[in-house]
Amino acid sequence: MADQGFPTSKRLNNSKEFDAVFKSNQFRVSSPEILLLARRNNVKQNRLGMVVAKKNTAKAASRNRLKRLIREVFRRVSPASLDIVILTRSGTNGKSTQALNQILVGAFATVVEKSSQQTVLET
Repeated sequence: MADQGFPTSKRLNNSKEFDAVFKSNQFRVSSPEILLLARRNNVKQNRLGMVVAKKNTAKAASRNRLKRLIREVFRRVSPASLDIVILTRSGTNGKSTQALNQILVGAFATVVEKSSQQTVLET
């Protein structure tokens, strides 16, 4: 069985790391359900931060389901050296897991595409 853990090295661990993405994001993807912000990092691996607010998703079980789904999609994505923060919105309520999965895959794919286009332009 493959390792399904989510190590500390793959996470944004403190407010300083989150603030860096909030203040100087280079890539942004928005939908009624989520807001995804990303910026390049110097760690040579992807790192993820999640903001799943109680205000938007009242039940803890629903918040935990969202976080599991986000982590699973993040594991399958392979952008190079990005810090990503994903904020969920109230549009996630009532969506099926399959619908949310498609939204997340599309958002992550868009960020990967934007970052690779910028990389090509920089070289």
